[in-house]
Amino acid sequence: LGCNVISLYDEPDGSFPNHHPDPQKRENLRSLAEAVRREHADIGIAFDGDADRLGVVDERGEMIWGDVLMTLFWNEILP
Repeated sequence: LGCNVISLYDEPDGSFPNHHPDPQKRENLRSLAEAVRREHADIGIAFDGDADRLGVVDERGEMIWGDVLMTLFWNEILP
């Protein structure tokens, strides 16, 4: 994809020393939002422990809620 990836908390640790692994809660995306702003990234993506949920922040570090994400995804999927 030609992306530069900056990983946060990518070492497995079942005690979750950084924060609870629920990426749908704003407080759990705080460090991701800070990293996106600091690195001038286009987007930040966080996954829960088994990657069945995700959280996304935009280039300003603002959370993009699931209903908005679904709309963006549908625009790419539907003809």
